[in-house]
Amino acid sequence: MVYIPAANFAVGTVATAPSPATSGTSLVLTAGQGARFPNPATVGTYQVTLVPVTSTPDTYFTTAEIVDVTAVATDTLTIVRARESTTARTVVAGWYVIMALTGGGWGARAPQIDVFTASGTWTKPNGATSVFVSVIGGGAGGGSGQCAATSTARGGGGGGGGGGVSTATFRASDLGATETVTVGAQVAGGTGVSTAVNGNAGTGGNNSSFGTTARLQAKGGGAGGGGSTSGGAAGTNGYALNTGGTGGIGSTGVAVGATANGANGAAGGGGGGGLTSGNALLAAGGGGPAMMWSLTNAAVGANGATGLANNPIAGNGAGGGAASIAGAGQAGGAGGLYGGGGGGGGATVTGQLSGAGGVGAAGIVVAVSYF
Repeated sequence: MVYIPAANFAVGTVATAPSPATSGTSLVLTAGQGARFPNPATVGTYQVTLVPVTSTPDTYFTTAEIVDVTAVATDTLTIVRARESTTARTVVAGWYVIMALTGGGWGARAPQIDVFTASGTWTKPNGATSVFVSVIGGGAGGGSGQCAATSTARGGGGGGGGGGVSTATFRASDLGATETVTVGAQVAGGTGVSTAVNGNAGTGGNNSSFGTTARLQAKGGGAGGGGSTSGGAAGTNGYALNTGGTGGIGSTGVAVGATANGANGAAGGGGGGGLTSGNALLAAGGGGPAMMWSLTNAAVGANGATGLANNPIAGNGAGGGAASIAGAGQAGGAGGLYGGGGGGGGATVTGQLSGAGGVGAAGIVVAVSYF
């Protein structure tokens, strides 16, 4: 529930007007009336309306002024003039000071949600009392599959690791007027190969953070390894308050590609499919489920499918790409938003292009300000 500062019968009379009348930033109420108004140090900034004695309700819009009250000391109110598109008036002794809900009061008290899908600058809203921040690191790219002669075992690429997730609640007073936001950008998977070489490793996931001094961080996932005879290495998990899932190992001449681990953070991509020395196909692994999204979600994204997006929660890992005995290997799927690891690419024979590793999904930073 959002708290809107209010007090019954909070009405006063100006004893000492602001000086200058149209720009002064404090006024004094009649003795004893300051106690009728809430203390902004406790409840946050709120609005009051300044109304001349001669005004009637139907002329308020041409004579009254809405101001923010930022401090109350005995009977002295510290104010910010001309709020909510009103005009600063020539306030004199005898004017009324009325605490009433203004048109902008509802919106000003509702939480403000700032979502960053790219790096930028967060600006602290006026009157905020606390700020909840969630940070998800970027997922890593999967490795590409191996390419080799038909008489050898060929491994699929390893799946990229998922990004970590961190959350924290800050007192607004502990944060700067602005804070730097860094969002881990999408990264590429390993490119396919067409000569008798191991596959290329993917790219490690980028870190995400909130705060000019990195008050809150979440690491990107580790890159999936390029396919080899022993299979592409699994990408390591991004770590933070909630760690990302590790990628799946690319399949080898004796085993299928591993399904990636689930995670409290984003999940890793599945390992790519491989080929035995006898040219038999070995299945690719499925992408891991992001457990923050569902504790019961089964592995998803098999056979090169894109990881499931859980906007704006941590994403699932992508499936590994299938191997091929005659054509190009299948590319690994793209990691799910946000922070899911890319799948490993499938292996193939010399002269054909092995499957590329899937891209690692970008991270995200979300800041929710409360008043």
